[in-house]
Amino acid sequence: DAACHRLGAGGGYYDRSFAYKSRGASWRRPRLVGVAFECQRVDLIQTQQWDVSMDAVVTEQQLYLR
Repeated sequence: DAACHRLGAGGGYYDRSFAYKSRGASWRRPRLVGVAFECQRVDLIQTQQWDVSMDAVVTEQQLYLR
C-alpha cells in the first residue's frame, strides 16, 4: 500500500529477518525497498504488531516512501 506495508507469502521469513528494524536499531542500513507494478498496489493493508514495513516501494508510475 502507499504506506509501504506489504503482503507476504505467510511464512514470516521477511518479518523475522528484519525484526531488528522495529526494535529501534541505531543504524538504518539496509534500506528495504520493494519493486512492484502499480496494478499490485492496494488501498490499505491491515498490519500486525510484528509486521515490518518497507522503507520505499518503486513502481513504474511512482515512488512511495514511508
